[in-house]
Amino acid sequence: MALDIFNIGEDWTSPPGQGIEPYRSPIQYPGTGVVLRNITDDIQIKFTSSFVNLTKTVESSILSFFSLHKGRQRAFWAVVPKNYFHAVEPIGANDTEIVISETFTMWLRPHERMVIVDSAGTIRHSRIVSVAAGVMTVASPLGVALSISSIRLFGRLIYCRFDQDEIILNHITPEISECELSFIELPKERLS
Repeated sequence: MALDIFNIGEDWTSPPGQGIEPYRSPIQYPGTGVVLRNITDDIQIKFTSSFVNLTKTVESSILSFFSLHKGRQRAFWAVVPKNYFHAVEPIGANDTEIVISETFTMWLRPHERMVIVDSAGTIRHSRIVSVAAGVMTVASPLGVALSISSIRLFGRLIYCRFDQDEIILNHITPEISECELSFIELPKERLS
């Protein structure tokens, strides 16, 4: 099954803003201490990226994808523009175990998906089965051998929606424009 992936490259000269949605709420009654009440066990990833559209074709691609998903209404998959994992050894075409350095593994949840973007910009992804002792086990092999130097990004693929209902384009020249898009993860709606 092909996933509906937002696959339009960000302007990497502007670092993406990233945050975590609050998952605990402070409660305080007069004359008492502060107590933190859990709102949810699922921590949502939220990020904002800037896009510089060097051609009208790229601009049209972003507007078409946004329109197709009706802003906040229709979910899709998006690459979080951050390296959560670092491969320690090259990855074989048929490998389902990837040797990684221990980075951000404590936040992994069931049905989490990892993504690798290679130096050519090709996206490869698989569902994470487990991470233990520096080895990430994935549900299916990537189908291509990758050297460590060919991995541009090794991170998370999240099921999300746009966190906005409109796009504001700032036209720099008649051909070049820029915009900013916000994404928010949907952990309760994630597909396996």
